[in-house]
Amino acid sequence: MIEYLDLVDEKNNVIGQTTKEESHRLGYPHRVVAIFVTNQLGELLINLRADTKLWDHSVGGHVRQHEDNLSAANREGSEEIGLPGNQPLKFLGEFLLNESLNGKSVNHWFIVYSTMVNSDFILRCQEGEVLELKWIKIEDLLNEIGASKEKFDQGFINTLNFYIKKSQ
Repeated sequence: MIEYLDLVDEKNNVIGQTTKEESHRLGYPHRVVAIFVTNQLGELLINLRADTKLWDHSVGGHVRQHEDNLSAANREGSEEIGLPGNQPLKFLGEFLLNESLNGKSVNHWFIVYSTMVNSDFILRCQEGEVLELKWIKIEDLLNEIGASKEKFDQGFINTLNFYIKKSQ
């Protein structure tokens, strides 16, 4: 299935349309939502992606053409880990990140949210997208990244740093 996205400029204004494949191949800037999910123990949920086999955001995904950021975050949260549609999401900010993906320059506008789930929340892995979900303390996560950076998505490492700064 072709995934259509809004093409955006360096100020995150929509200037056209593209596809996910084309934007990654040609380095076109486009939007991605990321949600950092925590629990009442202060642990962060991380997600082992099926396609890359790398640890990544609790929830992450592309914002579709004509879709607003919050709707995309709610859709991805529901699809990937079973977040309820009424789960409150706190907007933390957005930033443009140029990163390398399969040897190509990719420009993602990360729109970052956070949320806390209750102890009765039941995790669900989206088949074909998520291999595993794991709760981890931030300090332990930073130690794991320091010891084995290659096991983590580069975009996740950058947004994690953004999340930590915004959460202090």
